[in-house]
Amino acid sequence: MRKLFVIVICASLFSCAAISNAVKFGHFKHESANKPWSIKVDNNVKRHSDDEKSASLRFELRNGDYWWDGFKNSSRVEISESTSFRAAVGQENWYGFSMMIDKDSSSINIIRNRAYVTQWHPGKISAYSSPMIAHVFTGHWEYYGENFNRKWIDDLRIRIYGSYYPVKDFKKSVWLDFVYNIKWGEDGFVNIWLNGKKIVAYKGVTAQKREKAAFKYGIYCPVGGVTEGKRIITYLDEYRRGKSYEDVDPSKGKNIRIDNGDVMIKHVNAKGNKTPQSVKDFIESIKKKEK
Repeated sequence: MRKLFVIVICASLFSCAAISNAVKFGHFKHESANKPWSIKVDNNVKRHSDDEKSASLRFELRNGDYWWDGFKNSSRVEISESTSFRAAVGQENWYGFSMMIDKDSSSINIIRNRAYVTQWHPGKISAYSSPMIAHVFTGHWEYYGENFNRKWIDDLRIRIYGSYYPVKDFKKSVWLDFVYNIKWGEDGFVNIWLNGKKIVAYKGVTAQKREKAAFKYGIYCPVGGVTEGKRIITYLDEYRRGKSYEDVDPSKGKNIRIDNGDVMIKHVNAKGNKTPQSVKDFIESIKKKEK
């Protein structure tokens, strides 16, 4: 079978350091420490359990899992849209995906109790560029009883250019179906549906003039990382990008799947053509590096 991933060789040592271990597959590249547990295909945990051929992508971040992003060692395990598939200012896009955070993962085990688990990012404009839109896995102390006992409650919040929207129906180990309709620009908008119900209608800045948005999924701790002996696990399934709600609805199923041992990601490009891309070689490349 023809291999569908490439390793980019850079003329500049500086720029090469940022992507030296970013193995591209199809429309995505991965940014991780390349550990055996970093990114896996999971045939058992999936959005549509009745589909025998389907699978999800499993992401795990542990203490000390770092990736050099060109400026610093960052604690992350993510996949990111390749440069040619970033959304430019003026474009309107629809995105759909199913995500889940494992029940044994807790934001209390993250330094500063905060991690991005979904992002639309403008790229490395500077060392301090922030995501335009992000799902933030965080939490808070809840106090109860006469003795002011307390327990930690995990939260999921959506951040859009500094404004936060809590995900009220968030539960761990439960699949969440998200649909996003985004217009990129200073006169942009973001409409968000969760499990078929509209939860956010934002109007305002979504991107600056020279920014292009890349969809990213996984785990990124902007400050520090995961505490010793702990881990954070998330899952991604049913990712789509298209021109309408119907194009990207994650409840349809059969989007990230296994056919004859190959994991397929169907990505709707700007022309509306569905292009299946194998990431089997991507997974195998990680395994080989660890031998």
